[in-house]
Amino acid sequence: MAAATENRKQFPWAAVFGLSSAALFAACTAASIDRFPARLSPGEMFVSILGMTKLNPEGAAFFNAGMVLCGAFGIPFFLALYPVLAPIGRRRFLAAGVLMGIVNSLSVAMTGVFPEDVNLEVHLYWSYSIFLSVIPMLIVVNAIFRKAGGFSRFIGGFGFLACAVNAVFVGLVIRDGLQPGLCSVMEWGAVSGYVLWIAIVSADVARRYIPNPSSLTPLPVDAGRGDQLRTSLLPTPALAKRGLVGRRVGDEGGHCSRI
Repeated sequence: MAAATENRKQFPWAAVFGLSSAALFAACTAASIDRFPARLSPGEMFVSILGMTKLNPEGAAFFNAGMVLCGAFGIPFFLALYPVLAPIGRRRFLAAGVLMGIVNSLSVAMTGVFPEDVNLEVHLYWSYSIFLSVIPMLIVVNAIFRKAGGFSRFIGGFGFLACAVNAVFVGLVIRDGLQPGLCSVMEWGAVSGYVLWIAIVSADVARRYIPNPSSLTPLPVDAGRGDQLRTSLLPTPALAKRGLVGRRVGDEGGHCSRI
């Protein structure tokens, strides 16, 4: 029972929720783009145009559903990411970043609930919340990833790049307003970069839970009443915890071996 409880605690929930969030958003967005009636140009259109029923009658529902699902899975992703990074230290700093991630995920979901052509004022409120919350979140979480051992250093570098793209987009909006051109291109880059960052983090978290073959030790196990032995591979830490390391194990045929 104790071993089962430990396995549940160690299950990479952050990877499951993160990959689900990124994959569902990508799939729904691709379906929406495929049904868009005109040629889609990031230099002329903002991302939210995909969720407007008047301009994308067959694909708007897919995009809006993708936003809701991305945000819905994003909230437990950040909650599950906290215990993964907490052992590194600076827990208050990490908690602030996780809180910003939760706010960001909620904002993503709400922009899907309120598309631009349903309620423009509410949509813009949640849209601004997305980009204003993602910047401090990326700074905090990626700073901790840069100090963490065992994680890919690519995460921190890519995360800061995604943060920079978001910052440039916010700066352009403040300076020029929502004008197509460079501003809309940067929005597409900011959205794509953030979703890709979630996928990269999730994949790296999952990688940490894949057993390393070099840490596996052959364990002779009694096959029954005969004198033949079969070999079972168990992680070395598991053997130590079960008290099997250093014990003599034998079968009824008189054979014994030292583990």
